[in-house]
Amino acid sequence: MPGVDGSRLVVKENTAEKEKDHCDLSIDAPKFNYFTQRIAGFDPAWFSTVMGVGICGNLLREFPYQARWINGLSYAFWGVATVDFIMLIASLFSMMYLYPRRLLKLCHNERAVFWGCLPMGLATVTTFIIINWGDRAWVAAYAIYWIDTILSYVSALLVMYIYIHFGSERKMNTLTPALLLPTVALVVVSSLGGAIVPHMPQHLRGTVLIMSFIAWGAGQVTALMIIGAFIIRWYLHGKLPKASRLSMFIACGPCGQGSFSIQINALNLAQYLQDRVYPALSIDDSASIASKIVIEYIGYALGMTFFALGLSFLFWSTLAVASGHPKTFSLSWWGLTFPLGTMALASTHLSVQLDSTAWKILSCIFIVCVIFITTTLTVITVFFGYFKSQLHQVPTADLPLLQRRRSN
Repeated sequence: MPGVDGSRLVVKENTAEKEKDHCDLSIDAPKFNYFTQRIAGFDPAWFSTVMGVGICGNLLREFPYQARWINGLSYAFWGVATVDFIMLIASLFSMMYLYPRRLLKLCHNERAVFWGCLPMGLATVTTFIIINWGDRAWVAAYAIYWIDTILSYVSALLVMYIYIHFGSERKMNTLTPALLLPTVALVVVSSLGGAIVPHMPQHLRGTVLIMSFIAWGAGQVTALMIIGAFIIRWYLHGKLPKASRLSMFIACGPCGQGSFSIQINALNLAQYLQDRVYPALSIDDSASIASKIVIEYIGYALGMTFFALGLSFLFWSTLAVASGHPKTFSLSWWGLTFPLGTMALASTHLSVQLDSTAWKILSCIFIVCVIFITTTLTVITVFFGYFKSQLHQVPTADLPLLQRRRSN
C-alpha cells in the first residue's frame, strides 16, 4: 500500500536523522597509551608514596647515630620523594585538563579521603628543606607553609564535608581509619610550622606559632573523635575485612605526628615567651626560666601520652594484619609507612630532648623498620605500577567519565 510505504519511508528517514545526530554526538571508547593510562588511572592515594619516601629522608637526617653514608642516603630518599611529588602534581593537572569529570568524582566517592595525602606529602618534602637549609631557605619554606595550610584546611574541612554530606548512605560497619587522612593533614602542617619557626625572624614567629597550635588542636581533637568512633565500630561489628585491615595502621599517624607536633611547638612557645613576651611584662629571669621548663615538660608529657596511644594501635594493627591481609598488592600497603614514620619521629625527638639511650634505641628500631618497609614497597610499586601497569587501572564504572566526544 502506498500510504504505508510512505509512512515507512518517513520513519526510516527520521530514524536515519536521529542515528546521524547520535553519531555526531557519540562517544569514543577510551584508548590509552602509556602516559594517558597513568593520567586516567591517577588516584590521590598515590601521594602516600611521597609521604612514605619523604619521611624516610627526614628520619635518616635525624638518626640518633649519624654517619656520612646515612646522611647521603637521606638526600637520596628526599630526592626520590621530590621527583615523585612533581610527577604526581603533573598527573593531577593533566587529569584536570583531560578528564575533569573523573577528577570531580574522586572528590565525591570513597577515594575523596585520600586527598589529605597531598598536603601531607608537600609538608614532608618541605620539612627536609627546613632541616637542612633552614636559615637560607626559610622564605621559600614559609611560602610553602601557607600553601600547605590552605590545602590542609580544604582537605580537613571542605573535602571532608563534601564526602560526608553528599556521599551515599553509609553504615557503621563500613567505617575505617582511612577517614583520618583529611584531618591528619592539619596535624602534619602544624609540625611543619613548628619546624620553620626557629629559623624565622622574631616578628613573624608569633603568627606561625598561633596557626600551628590551632591546626594541631583542630586536627588532633577531630582525629581522636574519629578514632573513638572506629573503636565503637570495632567493638560492635568485630574485625575489619581483610582488604581494609592495613588501614588500621593509619590510626598510628595522628598519635605519632601529634606527639611530635606538640613537642616542637611547646619548645617554640616556651622560647617565644622568654624572648618576646616576658621582657615586655618585666618578668624576672627566674620566673621566666621556670615557666619555660614547665611548658617544655607539658609538651613532653603530652607527647609521650600520644606516643603510648600510638603504640597500642600499632600492637592491634599488627595482630589484625597478621591474622589476615590482602592477597594482592595495592596502594593501601603504603599505609604502613608514614604512620610508623611519625612514631619514629616522636621517639627520636624525645630521645634528643630527654637525652635517653633507651629512647634512642627505640627510635633506631622504628627507623630501620620504616626504611626497610618503604624500600620494599618502592621496588614493588615501581614494578607493578610502571612496568606492569596494574596500579593505574580505571574502574569500569568510571570509563564513561574518560570518554571524549568525537569531533565533527
